[in-house]
Amino acid sequence: MPELPEVETRVKQLRSPCINRKITEVHLGWPRHIHTPSPVEFKQRIIGQQIKQLNRRGKFLIFTLEAEFLIIHL
Repeated sequence: MPELPEVETRVKQLRSPCINRKITEVHLGWPRHIHTPSPVEFKQRIIGQQIKQLNRRGKFLIFTLEAEFLIIHL
């Protein structure tokens, strides 16, 4: 498990290359972790969206997209 300093470092490393990029592909390694919407609908909603911001709250990465938020726990 990464500690907060490592998470902050990762956010800083990812922010510049991610901002204003479009999501073109989604791979769900554990589809059962996506409950609502369904994994298929999740992919449809995320693909094609542009990443507007990347922030951190604790060990959560918060990607602000055009019309959604994508939250990932590290």
